[in-house]
Amino acid sequence: MKTRAGGLIAAVLIAVAGVFIAGVFILQKATGGLVPLADDFIQGQGKPEAYYLKAEDHAEKLNNGKYNYTLTGYDASGHKQQIEAEADEKLRPGAFIKVWAYGTKAGSLTEVHEEEIPEGALAAMKTN
Repeated sequence: MKTRAGGLIAAVLIAVAGVFIAGVFILQKATGGLVPLADDFIQGQGKPEAYYLKAEDHAEKLNNGKYNYTLTGYDASGHKQQIEAEADEKLRPGAFIKVWAYGTKAGSLTEVHEEEIPEGALAAMKTN
């Protein structure tokens, strides 16, 4: 009787481990893993911050017709931030862009004139 109960417990543990491993695999495929999923959640909780950047000409065209960018933006004080942005259209190379971002994720992108960029951000753009 004890071996039958032990075998049943072992079978249940193996099944639970299999479900857990399958869940981790699905999470990895669907979201890129637990860390990006947590980052998206945490970054979506705060207020967006304004960053400024000069548009570049390298974008990845996505299956949904949008363009994916990894950009380097600067806040009003000149602090640098990598930003992941998705745009409906290609950004005009060399254009100045204001990005409202939640951490590293861009919310909205707007083309601005150089005069609208805070001095700290503009100085950082020109030196980097």
